[in-house]
Amino acid sequence: MALAPRRRTAPGNRSLKVGLDARKADDFGIGTYIRGVVLAASRVRPAWEFVLVGAPHGHSIEAPNISSTAPLGGGYGPADIASLSSAARCIGADVFHAPHYVTPIGLDIPLVVTIHDCIHLRFPEYLPRPLGVLPGGLSRRYARWLMRRAPRIAEHVIAVSEATRSDVIDLLETDPGHVTTVHNGVDAFWSATSETEVSKRSTSIFWVGNPKLHKGLDVLLDAFNAVAAEVPSAKLVLAGAEVLDEHVASHPFRERIDCLGFVSPEQLRDLYRSAGVVCVPSRHEGFGLPALEAMAAGAPLIATAVGGVPEVVGDAGVLVPAESTSKLATELQRVLADAPEAERLGANARARAATFSWTRCAEATCRILEQAATR
Repeated sequence: MALAPRRRTAPGNRSLKVGLDARKADDFGIGTYIRGVVLAASRVRPAWEFVLVGAPHGHSIEAPNISSTAPLGGGYGPADIASLSSAARCIGADVFHAPHYVTPIGLDIPLVVTIHDCIHLRFPEYLPRPLGVLPGGLSRRYARWLMRRAPRIAEHVIAVSEATRSDVIDLLETDPGHVTTVHNGVDAFWSATSETEVSKRSTSIFWVGNPKLHKGLDVLLDAFNAVAAEVPSAKLVLAGAEVLDEHVASHPFRERIDCLGFVSPEQLRDLYRSAGVVCVPSRHEGFGLPALEAMAAGAPLIATAVGGVPEVVGDAGVLVPAESTSKLATELQRVLADAPEAERLGANARARAATFSWTRCAEATCRILEQAATR
């Protein structure tokens, strides 16, 4: 395949062509970031072109100045990176944005990388196996190589929180001047009026996520033992993965735990709004998008003071130490028993979430992309 000619952009020329690895555009987490920042960037920079490399068929990122290449596999293996790299080199962009630490190779244009967390270096026991069938040790070395490589080849690194920025500097041995914190935003959908507005909160504790170890579901289940014993009306509602049933099968209060599996965004928003309290008991988070979305929906929030979560929550929610089952149980009981306190927390959460926007995130990201392209 012939390479598209690279456009040479003169300093000060604000019309740029930006390529972006969009293979995970339909995912949670990184997918939420891709959708939020690209759509907002297309609005704040209407003269720019944005090319989504490898985006899945039927993705929802649409605007007059956004186009897509053919879909590609979303994996992290060498073959996936090779196909991503080949496609990225063919689009004739001025700058390329990698929305996570998996970066293309062989580019002759500046690269900007967003790093969401360094959890694989802080907690190698949480690391998945990106090379699939190969031994775990080799997979871990490969993932560490990808992470360490990203800031070394990038013109600039975006960190989604000050906590992640500190990890990039310390764990990836990156020059502080090479890393800028740009907080994520939250979509207006989460604060929009719902057709099924809730008039009264339930006595349920709501959690959403996947059962990976760092998400702390086991800590919440242990805390619910104490809560359920003291609050007969308390229920635990879990959503986000179809495999949750197996994690609660032997729980002493199994009959008071609802496992919903995957839910639609509209259902999730209603679950946030109807919950007596939303709990984010993670052992580590680079940012904490579920916490921010729950806050935007006006949910009273209890979360662990880890990673970037305190930057998101501020004083608008209740923060507890990670893995402190007793403290978590105490705070859950307190908020469930105090309706005015729950309403106060919900109102503060909504106000705090309003200070995070994808427009602000996109403005800062575009400035970094422009500086990288013209440097």
